Amino acid sequence: DSSYAGEDTLAVLFTVRHVDGATGDDTTGDGTLARPLKTISKALTEAAAGDTVFVTAGVYGAAHGEAPPHSVPDSVTLTGESRDDCVIEGPAIGDAVILGRDASIVGFTVTNPDSATTAITASLPGTIRDILVNDWFRFAAIRAQGEESDVVIEDCEIVNTDSRGDGRGLELIWNTHSTVRNCVISGWHTGVWLNFNSDPLIEHCEITGNTRGLDTWETTEHLTLPDLGGGARNSEGGNTIAGNDIVDLVNRTPALIYAKFNTWDAPTPAVCFEELPECDIAITNGGSVDWCDCR
Repeated sequence: DSSYAGEDTLAVLFTVRHVDGATGDDTTGDGTLARPLKTISKALTEAAAGDTVFVTAGVYGAAHGEAPPHSVPDSVTLTGESRDDCVIEGPAIGDAVILGRDASIVGFTVTNPDSATTAITASLPGTIRDILVNDWFRFAAIRAQGEESDVVIEDCEIVNTDSRGDGRGLELIWNTHSTVRNCVISGWHTGVWLNFNSDPLIEHCEITGNTRGLDTWETTEHLTLPDLGGGARNSEGGNTIAGNDIVDLVNRTPALIYAKFNTWDAPTPAVCFEELPECDIAITNGGSVDWCDCR
């Protein structure tokens, strides 16, 4: 811009910090495209609010110089070049990725060679998008927890291919108000596990091939109110909640759970008042489920 003199300066609004595990260097690199850093760990320690950490395809784990857990700072976006080719490995203990306030993670596969507890944990508002978790984690693949955790989880595949029938895919717990949209959740002991007063919006997801599809913590003091369709959060439904080994949905609280406009194993899902293999919906504590497909 010729209107600026040579001594004028412009404010830097944001920075893209590049990471390349093959060609980068944490000592001589500065995070530019020409001189990338080697590790996600280093890039995140240098990132400021508004920055994007862009990670080139490769495997990023302790054997490659990483020091997880990767704590994504507030308002920073961690982006992988290609979901299927950009792999974050979990640590020996703890979380692989922890999101700060309004932080985002987009476009990674997260694996677990060393028995980490979770792939991604968020306790504050944030975004988890286009993530593939194809491994077992000791606690849960993805966890949103706490009343501030307005987390958007969308376009993810949360599939346990390592220890099918074990663990939890999603934990939506402790008053979370998260949104889960367009996700596939399969292969877990519990596909989606919810507790105390959590009221997530869940729509257009496939929750199939688990031992239990969705399960709520048993209590008479706290109402777990997922909106699976037609509830207070205005979920569109459109979920496929079917093909889970024991039961598709368990309501263990006195709550009314809205689960309209979804696909079950049969046009009229079988409702029982205990968990039985022939049941689609189990209601064990005096609550109810509105599964009507009427619009």
